Amino acid sequence: MKLTISEKKENALLNRVEVKAHVVFDNATPSNAEIAEKINAEVKGEVVVKNIYTTFSKKEANVTAFVYKTAEDKQKVERSTKHMKDAAAKKAEEDKKAAEEAKAKAEEEKAAKEAETPAEPVEEKAEEPAKEEAKEESVAEVKEESQETPAEPAREEVAEESTEEKSEEKPAEEIKEESPAEPTEKKEGEE
Repeated sequence: MKLTISEKKENALLNRVEVKAHVVFDNATPSNAEIAEKINAEVKGEVVVKNIYTTFSKKEANVTAFVYKTAEDKQKVERSTKHMKDAAAKKAEEDKKAAEEAKAKAEEEKAAKEAETPAEPVEEKAEEPAKEEAKEESVAEVKEESQETPAEPAREEVAEESTEEKSEEKPAEEIKEESPAEPTEKKEGEE
């Protein structure tokens, strides 16, 4: 593929160079990306290929393209098409994967360095079991306290005594009609 630039026009208002070129090719019509590479080799910047007009039965084309000085200038002026958005998303995804791989590699190197110096981790491990033992002791104390609550049986005894006193005072007919409902509370450990 041979590309010759026929016209360059500077557009200061939009910070771009408008390029018209003539392309001679051997096989199929070149893609926008291929033409953008060739134009970028001659005029540095962000290239947007606008048109590729081929001549019938000839291996020639006339090309119109814009070359922006910066990516910001390009974003201000050009509309983002679906394939441009997809390409940007794909590039962002690749960058994210590369960053994750770099992070994983850095972590592996850090782990390798820590493996070389085992004296420091041994001291930290000695402190950790002491903390775990303290936690286990406090959990055991809480369980013992929850099991030793003598207040509940006392309430039941008082309730039984009060119902017996009432039954002595009232006739048998009234006792049958009233059935005392005693509240029963369940603890977390009891079922």
